[in-house]
Parts: sequence; C-alpha cells; structure tokens
Amino acid sequence: CRFSTELTGELMSAVSANTILNQSIDLATDLETDYDFLKKGYLYAKEHGLNAAFFKVRILANFFSGTKDQLCSFFKGVVLCDEIENIINSKAKKVVIGGKAQLRDPMCYLIKEYGNVEVVSVPDDVSDVATAIGMVKIYEYAKKEGSL
Repeated sequence: CRFSTELTGELMSAVSANTILNQSIDLATDLETDYDFLKKGYLYAKEHGLNAAFFKVRILANFFSGTKDQLCSFFKGVVLCDEIENIINSKAKKVVIGGKAQLRDPMCYLIKEYGNVEVVSVPDDVSDVATAIGMVKIYEYAKKEGSL
C-alpha cells in the first residue's frame, strides 16, 4: 500500500492560464467531457510527448475549430498522461483516486480504459476531508505501535 500525488492540477492550471493556450482552454467553465477527445489527448501525449501534445491543442483550436468541450478534453488527456502512465506502470492491482472531479473523473476513465487496474473514485465530500482522516489514522497507528 502506498500513496502518490503529483502536480497534475497545478500543471493544468499553469499551462492553461500562462501560455498561448489561455485563449483555447477555459477551466472556469463546467464543460462536458468528450471522452473521444480525452483519449486522443492521452494517446497523442503518450506517443509524441507533453510539449508536442500541448501545441496540438492550439492547432485543434486554430485550424480545426474544435469545440470548447473537445479542446478541454484533449488538454486534460494530455495533462493526465504521465500520471496515468505512472499508475499503470506501478503494477498496482487497485488504485483509489481522489481530488477534484474535474481531473478525478477523466483520470478514472482513462485508467479503466488503458490499465489493468481496479479503480475506486473517492467522491468530493470524502476527498475534501481525506487529508485529515489520513493524519488521524497515522496518529492512531503510531500510538498503537508505541512510536509516539
């Protein structure tokens, strides 16, 4: 059993707000996930790398008139690629995914689609207090083991 977290949400926010993609990606709007474009973004990033895949978002916006749903979904697939690959390559049998639904739900979908892993999605109300619950569990374990 282990815990892992990455800067995926921070990366998504930074790239969408502070690069030329800020005209193409609107994370403030609650968009519908286009699962076809989510998969396309993930697979493109997996094959061509993050940098090329980010630029592909701009190409989709400027030359192929992708919808906001398609662009954001492709972008999320790109952003999630490395983290999902790390999870799949970890050989874990089961993963529990928390965090904001904006990334959690697409992440769960892609792991189920491309990994041989049981995926459990933690709802927002549980995810919001997970850190506190985890700290209490660690404290209780340490106290029981006499290491406090």
